[in-house]
Amino acid sequence: MTNIYPWQTAPWQQFLQRRSKGQLPHALLLYGPEGIGKEEFARTAATALLCEQVGADGLACGVCKSCQLIDSGNHPDFISIQPEEAGKAIKIDQVRELIRQMSLSAHFGGYRTVLVSPAEQMNLAAANALLKTLEEPQANTLIILVTSQLSRLPATIRSRCQMLRFSMPEHAAALSWLKSTIDDPAQADKLLITAGGAPLLARQMAANGTIQLRQQLLQDLTAVAGGKKQAIAVAGEWLKQTEGKPLQWLYHWVCDMIRIKCGDESLAINQDIANQLQSLAQAIDLKRLYHFLDQLSDAIRFRQTSANELLLLEGLLLNWTYLKTVK
Repeated sequence: MTNIYPWQTAPWQQFLQRRSKGQLPHALLLYGPEGIGKEEFARTAATALLCEQVGADGLACGVCKSCQLIDSGNHPDFISIQPEEAGKAIKIDQVRELIRQMSLSAHFGGYRTVLVSPAEQMNLAAANALLKTLEEPQANTLIILVTSQLSRLPATIRSRCQMLRFSMPEHAAALSWLKSTIDDPAQADKLLITAGGAPLLARQMAANGTIQLRQQLLQDLTAVAGGKKQAIAVAGEWLKQTEGKPLQWLYHWVCDMIRIKCGDESLAINQDIANQLQSLAQAIDLKRLYHFLDQLSDAIRFRQTSANELLLLEGLLLNWTYLKTVK
């Protein structure tokens, strides 16, 4: 990425001001909702620090040797740490390798940049190993951590970083951008609502047909509740879906069911399926819904570990059948 999304203008200006004043920290923590481009921002900032011909707007030129190396994924002074498998933990061995590389001199003699994303997926050992590096920062090194779940990062990590907050863009601005980036602009509003207002997530959903998948999962949930499908069989089908979508969607659906049960229908995020959620929630005791939401929270957290995801889904769907029977 060589530009900044329209809703990122304010944090980008903050970054440029810190850089121009020589006040860049050794560690910068980008936090905010998922799907709004925090990691892209981090890569843009890292690229700009390494670029040999930065433009007047503070962005990388995109053509110098450094930019070309970053584009090819081969820049020796840009290190990216991410989970080896989607949804899994960042391990201590990865952080140890990072520390080893940081002990070497920068190849180009300038800045060295490090990206850790999503930072909340570091296991405890990895976080503790990184903490030692944060406590003894090296000159001309910027470590950028990116998270959508700030509370899951240890307080010791947070306290050693300068924070840069990213907010969800206003609906009108996000909608205008989304319409200009997808093949069917007529679907933009529905996609944006389904994505909880996150424009990049909405664009991804448009590209991979996620709207249809979401509707199928809701039909499965209704069928399981009504005894028309077996929870175990549905869990096996849901396991084939990538990136934990079933768990995340189910969590947000139950949140909306609770809002509806409490008389706050207008606050429901999934307005396009609010009637279906209301029908599902109608015969469920509110206390049981809250309890099921707790189980979902635990399952989402356990998914970041080595827990058996199939067993998680089976357990959740079996518990769902106990909550309600749809006639």
